[in-house]
Amino acid sequence: MLKTAYNTFKRAKQYYFTTVFTLALTLSMVLSSFSLVDLVFFAPLPYQQSDNLYLLEGTINSKGYSGPASNSKIMSYIQSENTVFTDVAAYHRWTDYKLLDKPTRPAVDVILATHNLFDLLGVQPKLGRLFNKTEALGTQQMSVVLGYRAWQTHYSGDPNIVGKKIQLNQRRFTVVGVAPDDLILPTYSNINDAIWLPIDADEAFNPKTSNGFMGAYKSVVRFKPTASEQEITEQLADLSLKGAQLHAADILKDFTVNARVIAFNDALRGDSGKIVLMLLLGVCLLMLIALINLSSMQLAKAITRINPLAISFAFGASKKQLIIETLKHNILLISIAVLLALTLTQIGFIVIQNLAADAIQRLDTLSLSFNTLLFSAFLIISIASLYSFIELSVVKEQNLMSSLQSSGKGTGKQMSSATSHLLVGLQILFSFLVLTTASHVVLVTLSEALRDNGLDTEGKYSLTINYSNVDKSGERINLHKAINHRLLALNNVSSLAVSSEMRLPKTVNVNQIYNEAGQYIAQARNSLVTANYFTELNLTITGNGFAKGDEQLENPPIIINQRLADLLNKNSNEVLNSKVSFDNKDITQS
Repeated sequence: MLKTAYNTFKRAKQYYFTTVFTLALTLSMVLSSFSLVDLVFFAPLPYQQSDNLYLLEGTINSKGYSGPASNSKIMSYIQSENTVFTDVAAYHRWTDYKLLDKPTRPAVDVILATHNLFDLLGVQPKLGRLFNKTEALGTQQMSVVLGYRAWQTHYSGDPNIVGKKIQLNQRRFTVVGVAPDDLILPTYSNINDAIWLPIDADEAFNPKTSNGFMGAYKSVVRFKPTASEQEITEQLADLSLKGAQLHAADILKDFTVNARVIAFNDALRGDSGKIVLMLLLGVCLLMLIALINLSSMQLAKAITRINPLAISFAFGASKKQLIIETLKHNILLISIAVLLALTLTQIGFIVIQNLAADAIQRLDTLSLSFNTLLFSAFLIISIASLYSFIELSVVKEQNLMSSLQSSGKGTGKQMSSATSHLLVGLQILFSFLVLTTASHVVLVTLSEALRDNGLDTEGKYSLTINYSNVDKSGERINLHKAINHRLLALNNVSSLAVSSEMRLPKTVNVNQIYNEAGQYIAQARNSLVTANYFTELNLTITGNGFAKGDEQLENPPIIINQRLADLLNKNSNEVLNSKVSFDNKDITQS
């Protein structure tokens, strides 16, 4: 059998090489896309009772903005006052951290979590223990749980790591355990590379005292069996309002505050569901083009096989035997192509994980699943059946008899004109669709990547300083002045421009903009900059820039962007010297 297969390959090696490698490359893209669809839509969660697992997040809404933003005090109020959840846990990410006990001082992701998060999810530690009541809110326990890959990467999987000290920034923590290697949470990717701290162990953010709203603060809940969807919605709206009245009353002047729950799978999927489905559709079109091209070769090969099949037919081979023999041959051929495609797919997962880590959740768990292998088997049978049908479409009894009677003079029935035109037409159609779609994506991506933002960044560096852990305003101002003075004293610093935004406890850094008539225009962020900020970046300003002493005025001048200027008046010159107010309070000249 192997000798027969080898002789068959030797006689038509160009055909086999072309078919196998063309299918392998095409099917590797199809299988990669299918694996993403399987991961996003069908992969089970690694948690107990995952069908009763939901993401809880706060929302704020106004005329100009609507989206997620949670206040830790309000979420704590909901946790303590609700009657629809069996348990509530929270997690978030805030300060940037480095492992200072390592010579290279690598930056690491740090996630802060309440003591009951791991219990709520129903996960078990790889080593030691996970957080418990010892790390409850208010204890400020200096404990740390290492993510599985953080343990492997930074500590070489040290089996004796529990009980040892590690240093994050300027503080030392005791390792109490190592998390399992399959954790996943909505909005955060690659969390198995992260290090976990208790919820109140951050050096800048304290959930018990913060008044601010942040999109990164999330909660995980489980519903009581008796809780209805209407009851949950109504109670969240009521408790969010009461919590805001108690802990963030100022924000209610401009925003309505609410909360929502999203099924864990839906929260993990996000917008990536549409992305992977469109990707699968695109590569399926490419596969159809490849199959159409290869079908033409298959027809040509089928014609060359008429004489050998005619001889088999003459010696008593039935049509059923011919069908089985042809199908076995094509299954073997397509199986080789699919095995090569699976190998390329596994290699391609590394590229996908690097390129799409921020767009698709759970990519660190991407692998060849059982569903992908079943789909591979389906492709083998389907394509082999298609090829067999194409071959047998020209191997009819009349053609076999004609081939025998011709004594080798001629090759039997040739491909019909209609079939040839259909194959060419389909190839052109699918090629046009794919080319048009790909061209659009490439042009949009290139235009955005090459768009000049107008900033002169040559020879300039950015330095971010977080003063939020300095409580007194005077101390922050003096510290800021001292840092600026020291920077300007450096020999390699010729100039310094500064921008500043409000610190976190000053609620959301967003202002409602009203015109002189008191009409709401839009919502905008408020940034403070030095007089030389725009000139240092070589930004052209219509009108005048800032002058020394402007900051001392009761109603200082402001500079607005073009989008806000267009909302005020389509004529930019008429916007100059007009007045607007922040939150309908102070009138300021623009």
